[in-house]
Amino acid sequence: MSSELDQVTDAPTTGRSFSRSRTAPAVARRFVRDFLADAGANARCQQVGELLVSELVTNALVHARTSARLWISVTDGVARVEVTDDGPGQPRLRVPGPDGGYGLWLTDTLATDWGATGRDDMPGKTVWFTVPLTVAREATGPRPDRGRVPGGGGYRVIHTAAAAVPMIAATSSLLIATVLQAMPGSTIRVQAS
Repeated sequence: MSSELDQVTDAPTTGRSFSRSRTAPAVARRFVRDFLADAGANARCQQVGELLVSELVTNALVHARTSARLWISVTDGVARVEVTDDGPGQPRLRVPGPDGGYGLWLTDTLATDWGATGRDDMPGKTVWFTVPLTVAREATGPRPDRGRVPGGGGYRVIHTAAAAVPMIAATSSLLIATVLQAMPGSTIRVQAS
């Protein structure tokens, strides 16, 4: 764990690095949950933070095929979480389906704001999101302008490996509730892989 200043806000930030391992997303969830709890975040904020950082760290390890670095800071009651990898390309929001696509879709749906920045001098990118420390249950979940990808919809069965990953019950419930709320009439089939 180390401390620096956030690139955007100049707020004190804390972070850690993760090698490519199956345990990295779980360690990242625990790190974010503990940081947010210490910062006074309510349970909903902790759940959103855990779910989204798990997705972003998993994306960095699986798609970029590099280690990941995680930074978190709090400014004016809003947590900012950044996940950096050294892989090529930029993340792309897409329609979630059997082959994935849930990570950024969930980030787009649940975060107050999010984005990705590339590095000019070398491969790699930082994907970040913000979430208020006092997230109200009503404030999260799909909004008309978020969580919907152009051309998406029409599917009824959603396969998600993320739901099959052992997570705390509240975070799994948040994932399932978010998907079902965004796509009424859909069902979720959890498959162990």
